[in-house]
Amino acid sequence: MTRVLIGMLFSGIVASLIFYAVRLVLATRRRENVRRQLNPYLAEAELSRTSHPAGVLMLERLGARVGRLLTQMGAHDGVQLHIDRAGIDARAGAFVCLDALIGFGSFVLLLDAKGIVPALLGGAIATVAPWIVLHVLALRRSRAFERQLPEILDTLAASLRAGHGFDHGLKSVASDVGEPAGREFKRVVAEVHLGRSLEDALAELGRRIRSADFQFVLDAIAIQRQVGGSLAELFELVAQTVRSREQFRRNLRAITGQVRISANVLTGLPIVAAVLLTLLNPDYMSPLWHSSSGHILAIVALSMILCGSFVLRRVGAVRW
Repeated sequence: MTRVLIGMLFSGIVASLIFYAVRLVLATRRRENVRRQLNPYLAEAELSRTSHPAGVLMLERLGARVGRLLTQMGAHDGVQLHIDRAGIDARAGAFVCLDALIGFGSFVLLLDAKGIVPALLGGAIATVAPWIVLHVLALRRSRAFERQLPEILDTLAASLRAGHGFDHGLKSVASDVGEPAGREFKRVVAEVHLGRSLEDALAELGRRIRSADFQFVLDAIAIQRQVGGSLAELFELVAQTVRSREQFRRNLRAITGQVRISANVLTGLPIVAAVLLTLLNPDYMSPLWHSSSGHILAIVALSMILCGSFVLRRVGAVRW
């Protein structure tokens, strides 16, 4: 009974820390927009703080310390870049703190209920899960940006043909195009207004988006600035090329759709079957979840499923 009470108390403390960490990450949207705009030009941007509960301020200071530790390790820029690619308004230190708390909380909850091996496995999965979410969100934003790219180029070409400058065209894109491109170009315009060169701002945008089509556009702009010529005609030509590439990409995805669906079905079927069997007949699945040999078999099976999924996805991934 005492062990159960201690476990419940410790789980409540961990859940409270996770709650405050989530609140910290979600409550910094506006402040982080200003901070990112000032960071390229200020070594330490001391911004005014709004009033927060003591728990949030404590976790914010902890996140700042973790951010400084990541900077010393040389990993801060990489973590922040992954967060920016996903379109999440959060600092690297706060995200790492939240990730560590989620993993630790999952480990404690499973340790009290299931034992050491499921606790280690669950804690590892809970720690890796936020990074997988970041990767998925970044891929979605990159694909959404690529779908908007012809519209962006058409807007820039129309602005240039109307006699406006390239900076005015960027403002038109920032105000007229929807998410995620509008938000990214608003950041580019703000950075240019703060004194950053246009080339550096666009190059940073290319690193955040990580799109082959947009990198093609940046290379075309760089060549045009060196050799001269009509930038409006260049944008129209590049827009046609990007549309052709997008059409070809959609045709490839349609052709390889069966392979990708097969990979999803074959990956999810054993996991779904194991969960359903556990719910319908717990005694039948009990040796798999409550014995050391069952844990080994589960880990081996999961590894084989992941390897098979990777091979199938590589078969369906066409490089062009």
